[in-house]
Amino acid sequence: MNRRSNRLTKNGIRNLSEFIGVGFPIVLKKPILRYAFQIFLFSVISVLSQTNKNIQFEPLDSIYPKAVQFWRNDNDSVNIYTKELYKRAKISGAPELYLRAYHIKALTSLNEQSESYTDSLFSLAKSENDFKFLASAYFLKGRNAYDAGAYKKSLDNYLQCQSLLQKEVDSIPLERLVKDNIGLIRILVGDNKGAISIFEELLPHYREVGDFYHVETLFSLAVAYHQDGNFQKSQEYVAEGLDLSTQIETGPEPYFLSILGANQYGLGQYQDAIENLEAANTSFEENGDPMRQAISHYYLGKIYDALKVNDSTLYHMHEVDRLYREHPQSLYPLTRGAWEMLLDEARRSDDGENELRYITTLLAIDSIVSSNFRYINQNLTQRYDMPKLVQEQEDLKKGYQRRNRFLWYGLGG
Repeated sequence: MNRRSNRLTKNGIRNLSEFIGVGFPIVLKKPILRYAFQIFLFSVISVLSQTNKNIQFEPLDSIYPKAVQFWRNDNDSVNIYTKELYKRAKISGAPELYLRAYHIKALTSLNEQSESYTDSLFSLAKSENDFKFLASAYFLKGRNAYDAGAYKKSLDNYLQCQSLLQKEVDSIPLERLVKDNIGLIRILVGDNKGAISIFEELLPHYREVGDFYHVETLFSLAVAYHQDGNFQKSQEYVAEGLDLSTQIETGPEPYFLSILGANQYGLGQYQDAIENLEAANTSFEENGDPMRQAISHYYLGKIYDALKVNDSTLYHMHEVDRLYREHPQSLYPLTRGAWEMLLDEARRSDDGENELRYITTLLAIDSIVSSNFRYINQNLTQRYDMPKLVQEQEDLKKGYQRRNRFLWYGLGG
């Protein structure tokens, strides 16, 4: 599995069977077709075998950069280069090779495996005083914590990475990624204007580069503007995102459809909203994205509530409850209203058992939200916003002093 994004889609690494076509008929009746298939299969295996042989003679300095580039391009060759890099690290025992091998392994792995390689990268980078890879390890720790729903831990690691970037490491691409992910956390805690500021700053660069982060940034802006109540502005980014989605194989279209449906709900276009939210939700269910499923169900429930269709309202709110019980790490604060509606229904029905359960759930959610988000908001202000403002102040002072010097020299001449 390739792990380039923690926001839109999880991109699968294609294996040989996918490359030649899983649905290709293995039993071919016509001999010429059978022989053609055998020749094709032999040629594929020969190419892969030749690649494995050739990589053994590649200079060491080229393997790591190529592995990173293949990962960025979602190219399967990253696996071959990562394996070769790891093999050479084990043979030589050189720390600098292990740092590169752990880095690529952490990038291309998932869940516990990624965490394990990240921990190895962190420990070795710290013992070697390699600030560049230490910053990368902090970033990866932040990403893994975010995916696990540990947002306080995620923010702490991003801020540690940010601190190293300001003091020890000059890496504009990594600095952009840290800003990007802090923007995501701002969206999560409802600091939509703070998120908009970050993503509007990043968008021109990603538009110019035209990579996957361009689409992700459009999605983030669409979400932030929607949550800020500016549905029309959100629709502008949704339209651009949907247009770009047709050019991307992995298909982020459902994510933009979900925001389109949420905006249409906000604008009172209920039938269009239902159609888009249901289409998006089907995809989220197929791809195993419980957070987005819960959000879609919540908006569908709100729409049916506005339409006074009580049975459908309760069905979708019960789905939000089910998804939270099965995937508690996928909680999104916006969906809290589902339990308020379920609690009201339990009280109307004199259902004491479920009334108690919904109250307990609401209290648990409030506790999680309060402890996580109070900590996050406080630390974003003290450790991210204030240092940034201080730096801007220093830059302005230096600029002012330079301007005064030029004026003085001009007058003196």
